[in-house]
Amino acid sequence: MLSAYGASPALFLPSRMEEGYGLSREGVERCWQLHQPQLLIAVDCGTSSSGEIADLIARGADVIVLDHHEPKSERPDCIALVNPKTGGTGALSYLFSVGLVFKLCHALLQTSPLENFDLRRRLDGEGPCATPADLLLSKLQIFEVNRKDLVDLTALLVDHEVADHDEDVINKAYVARVAAADWGMYRTLQLSIAKLRQTLDELEVDRDLVRARLDELWAAVEEQPKPLAWKVRSQVGDRVRWYELPEEVRSPYQPD
Repeated sequence: MLSAYGASPALFLPSRMEEGYGLSREGVERCWQLHQPQLLIAVDCGTSSSGEIADLIARGADVIVLDHHEPKSERPDCIALVNPKTGGTGALSYLFSVGLVFKLCHALLQTSPLENFDLRRRLDGEGPCATPADLLLSKLQIFEVNRKDLVDLTALLVDHEVADHDEDVINKAYVARVAAADWGMYRTLQLSIAKLRQTLDELEVDRDLVRARLDELWAAVEEQPKPLAWKVRSQVGDRVRWYELPEEVRSPYQPD
C-alpha cells in the first residue's frame, strides 16, 4: 500500500535472539546501517522505546508506532503513536497489531483515496502465513507467557497433530532443531511447556490428547543432537539470565 502512494518501503525484521525484543538499540542500529530510513514504522513494538525513537529522530528519521502492548514508561515523542492501550479500555483495545495496521490503511484511504485501489482484495491470502510449528514457537518462546497465550497453545495442540512435516501439523523435527540451536530457546520452551501442562487442568479440553502431543514433541527435542556450545551453556544453566522480557508485562486477558 505504501508503494501505491509512491513510497519505496523496505522490510526489516530484527533478530530476537541477538537483538532482543521490540525496538532495541541493536536492532535500530542494524536497521539504520541497512536502510537509513526517512520514515520508520514500528509494528508490534515501540510504545516503551522512547530512547531508541529519540535516537532515530536525532538521525533525521520520522517514526510512527503501531503497537498494542501495555505502556510501561513515558510515551515516545514520535509523529504518531497508534496504540489503543494508551487511552485506557476503549472499544478497540482488543486489537492486536495486525488489526491496527488495517485500521491505519483504512484511515489513509479515507483521507487520501487511491484510484482503483481496493483494500478488500489485499485481505485474501493463499494458505497460512506461518506453519503450526512457527505459531507454536512464537508463543512458547515468551518467557513470561500469559494465560491467553497458554489457551492459544492448547487450541493449537488440540487441532494439530505432531509429525515430521509441515502439512497442517506441528513439525516436531523443526521444533527440535530450533531448540537444539540455542540453549536459551530450549530452556524457555521447557519452562513454557511446564506452565502449559499446569494450565491444562483448568481447561475443558481433551487433556490426554494435548499431553500426549506435548510428550511426543518434547521427546523429539531431547533426542535432537546438541552442539558443543549448547552443552557448555547448559552447564551454566539458570545462574546466568538468558532471556529478555517483552514490553507487555500483563495481558488484558490475564487476571490481576
